[in-house]
Amino acid sequence: SPGRGAVAAKPVGKPIQVVLLLMDPSSRKFELLQLEFDSEKAKVSDVLRQIGLSATENTLRQMNYTAVCDRTGMEMIASMKLSRFCQKNDVVMAIPPGLNGSETAKLAKPILGDPNVEEMLAPKGEKVRSKRKDPPMKRISEEPSKNTARVSAAVIERNLGSSFQTTILRLLFAGLAIFVAKHHRDMTSQLVHGSVMHPGEWRSRCGAFDLVPSFVAEGMLKLIPCDLEASSMLQYDGQTLRYYTKEMGSRVEKWSADLGLVRCKEDSECEETIKFAQKGTTWYAERDDGSHASVDEIVVDEFFM
Repeated sequence: SPGRGAVAAKPVGKPIQVVLLLMDPSSRKFELLQLEFDSEKAKVSDVLRQIGLSATENTLRQMNYTAVCDRTGMEMIASMKLSRFCQKNDVVMAIPPGLNGSETAKLAKPILGDPNVEEMLAPKGEKVRSKRKDPPMKRISEEPSKNTARVSAAVIERNLGSSFQTTILRLLFAGLAIFVAKHHRDMTSQLVHGSVMHPGEWRSRCGAFDLVPSFVAEGMLKLIPCDLEASSMLQYDGQTLRYYTKEMGSRVEKWSADLGLVRCKEDSECEETIKFAQKGTTWYAERDDGSHASVDEIVVDEFFM
């Protein structure tokens, strides 16, 4: 009971639970704090005041946040009551120096969209679910400077780099898929009059699937749109054009045409690239230096349009 001369405590207002997201754009670290405020007394400015008392990460605790915003980026007026903006289990963000509300919301989007964070923030009854058990709450004193918030230990420390790295990996895989798809199309396309082959280039019925190791291909037979065991290949190494077929899982050379080393005049430039040309019913592989060779009919039937 109150001592002699003490004033009786006024009833505490209905509590407002919020989750405060702190972010450091430079170190790419963030922290989530579960806070509980007195709806009758707490102002938006009290949310910022709690950062120095509750944050566990030094960088985040010492940062001079300028304001508070919601998920949409709407900035809250510091002098107004928190209950005007939050009801229960709301997620709010402290705005780092140099950013506005919209930029802060954009920075927070990949964090709040992370499955682990979503699971932690999922409401359970009237409480925000956390990864570990909260310690008992202390009663709120009547001292104005300390009576506006209760802090639970539902703190999560993660690195923004994980979300950034995931995005980079997805972009890399997407780029790799586009690169492989393009080369697969080039390797399986039929040769026509005027087509060229550069040194190291090859054509195959199975295209990029010919690069798949046999032990992997065995489990992908239903997904591969060609017969790898019967796949043939046309390859040019800068000097010789070679035609291979597969026998018992191994490549066997069936035909070749040696154009020799490139011979260019001193006052001219020429390349090792060969160009295919049709003259009558015969196909030729020709080079800038005048070297040429006729292409075997079996190769023409396999790779030429």
